[in-house]
Amino acid sequence: MVTSSGKTITERDLSGLAAHLRLVITRTARRLRQQAGTDLGPSQISALASIERHGPLTPSELAEIERIQRPSATRIVARLEEAGLMEPAGAAAVASAKESGMWTLMDPVEDLVVPDDLDAAFDVHVGSREHWESFSPSSRKQMLAWIVMAKRPETRAVRVLTTAAKAALGEKSQ
Repeated sequence: MVTSSGKTITERDLSGLAAHLRLVITRTARRLRQQAGTDLGPSQISALASIERHGPLTPSELAEIERIQRPSATRIVARLEEAGLMEPAGAAAVASAKESGMWTLMDPVEDLVVPDDLDAAFDVHVGSREHWESFSPSSRKQMLAWIVMAKRPETRAVRVLTTAAKAALGEKSQ
């Protein structure tokens, strides 16, 4: 690579420059955290910035934005609560979600736990379990979320049967 001054920079030079830049940025970030007088880690600061930028977020939404797993987002939110950094409206929303079960509703989905009704439907539809297990984890999570998010039992039953029937054909329901 040739710079505007005509100097040639090799790939090795760029690699060394990138390593040095990473080190400088890490040290600067550490110094800024120390000067701010906060015990928050980088993930918590990043989460606060995302919440500031996007407004109120569920743990799943925060996890998607931060590109982390939902359980990690839940832990970050708990640490922010412990640090007293949760606004009253946010704390009330979290408390309400915990009371209603919505706070942990997606935990089995994140862990790829097949619910009993879907497991029984796999027994009825030959080959569905084998195809299901061949689907990528992200595809299985999407289909499990679709089932879990059904508001009525009748809707859930249809989604379970649809998922098992399509899986038997090697197709995804979502």
